[in-house]
Amino acid sequence: MTVRLLKGLEFKEAMSLANLMFKREGRLPMEAAFPHIYSDVTSHSYGLFIDDRLVSFVGFVPTIVAIGDARLNIYSVGSVCTHPDYVGQGFASKVLQSAIYHAEQAGASLILVSGNRQIYTRAGCYPFGVFAQYRIDSESAAAIAVERGNDTRIRLMNETDLFAVHRLFEERVVRFVSSVWDTAFLSLTVPVATARGYSHCVYVTEQQGKVDAFAVVALKSLDTEHEPFVVEYGGSPEGCAQLFAHVIEEHSLVTLKVVLPVQIERKLGAGLERSGAKWSEMGNSGTIRIVDAKRLLEQASPYLRSKSEADFESLRINRTDDHKHTIVTFKERRVMVTDSELVSLLFDETPKLHDVDPVLIADLKKLFPLPFPYTGGLNYI
Repeated sequence: MTVRLLKGLEFKEAMSLANLMFKREGRLPMEAAFPHIYSDVTSHSYGLFIDDRLVSFVGFVPTIVAIGDARLNIYSVGSVCTHPDYVGQGFASKVLQSAIYHAEQAGASLILVSGNRQIYTRAGCYPFGVFAQYRIDSESAAAIAVERGNDTRIRLMNETDLFAVHRLFEERVVRFVSSVWDTAFLSLTVPVATARGYSHCVYVTEQQGKVDAFAVVALKSLDTEHEPFVVEYGGSPEGCAQLFAHVIEEHSLVTLKVVLPVQIERKLGAGLERSGAKWSEMGNSGTIRIVDAKRLLEQASPYLRSKSEADFESLRINRTDDHKHTIVTFKERRVMVTDSELVSLLFDETPKLHDVDPVLIADLKKLFPLPFPYTGGLNYI
């Protein structure tokens, strides 16, 4: 039995195993839905081999998240599976631990996981973040459309829009960092929609001949109980709202779901609420594991320093000797937290902590929570 990085033709074995475990009738194969996972160019995926046969697999893809001027090194986990003949022997957990060690050695600060199964919680992955999920119906769409200016044009994206759309991607303060190639490729493949059997399209708005907003939308699904949803969007809040309304009108949708980060998209959210759109609170998609808390603060330091240089200099994070807890020290006050509490402290609007000094929590609000992009969008793995 060996656990190692996959190379070359071994990815074909991974494709076969993943399709055996996940592919549903009428859906595209996993390598078409998630091409980044099954390439030794873009993937650092791991597998467990018995007699040179791949029996357990963890898709592991590196990426970078921007938060203001900060850049966080991150890995995303997906397509975790074990052959039915070997289930129940802890093989997937062994492979996942090897991937986590790889992340530590590679200088990553976080690992994103597309699921929340027990295998992930045992490995220290926890829910995180606060988002608002809006459901826009035809009445809300009509209210938004009333405000559409005469110089606003809405249409499908074409090839000559690529640079403009990529610019809007990169103008977002909090985002997955992407190249022009990434923007083109992900907008075409849309993994999160393709894997669930949705068709998809990309719309843009023009103001006075200039693209000022875009939206990637998952439309018709093979599973009728699934609602259409916005996969990714960017640009002016007014332009985005008009795009959402147009998609509902154009495709005669009952509702359209869109998830907004509450810390960032306040103007867009307020506009949707004025139109009558209803919303509910939700966490980010999947779970997150802090690989190294000190490294996370170091990588996030440009953003945290921009909030308060003095407060950032007063912050210290250290692991206990038994590596079971973390001690957070801020302005001479300190608290010892579990791994799940540390995730909540750094990423949640209202941290889920036990027996913590309320003054310390109020002080830490000057720096946290860290804003984070929605992980169920184009970069979903």
